[in-house]
Amino acid sequence: MKVLRWRVTPVHEEPGKAMAVLAVLAAVIGTVYLAEQKVEWAALAALLFFLGMHDFFFHTEFQLDQNRITVRHFGLTKSREWNEFRSTRETSRGIVLCTTTDHSRLDHFRGLLLLFGRNSPERASVRDFIAKNLASGKTVGGNSSDE
Repeated sequence: MKVLRWRVTPVHEEPGKAMAVLAVLAAVIGTVYLAEQKVEWAALAALLFFLGMHDFFFHTEFQLDQNRITVRHFGLTKSREWNEFRSTRETSRGIVLCTTTDHSRLDHFRGLLLLFGRNSPERASVRDFIAKNLASGKTVGGNSSDE
């Protein structure tokens, strides 16, 4: 039984974006502190910002096997069966497994985004693995920008 596994940590993959996010975080903390003059409010703002960006700061592990897709992130494990998905759509960041055959703006909420990074298997091998296991085998256009 073939299994594909990889791990993605966007903060390590994209140092330019990491610096921009940290600059915005510093600006938010500074603005809140200047407006409220309380360290507690600035710390709360930093915590909320950091938690809101947890997808960017913490690693995500992906595992694809013949029965299911398993995603581990931020201490939580999400496992979904292949028969829940009907189509795929490629984006600049990865492949979205969609629950419907038609493109929808809700695909990222209903479906599952498989991110790619430096340590990821090649897109072609993941694409082939998905095509073999997807119920309908239907794929929808590539490189969508509405992530």
